Amino acid sequence: MDLKKLEGILEGMLFASGDKISIEKLSSIIGIDKKTIKLVLNNMIVNYNNNLPGVLALGK
Repeated sequence: MDLKKLEGILEGMLFASGDKISIEKLSSIIGIDKKTIKLVLNNMIVNYNNNLPGVLALGK
């Protein structure tokens, strides 16, 4: 699966759940190995941290 597509799926699942979801559960639901899930989640964290100042500036 394309990593960008997987990122969108994970983001949607995390948003929709409104609560914590383990990497094991995400892996089981999507059918992707835990290593790939961790890689994508780490990339998402970096992207959100890098883009947060721009988002806050727009909100002012």
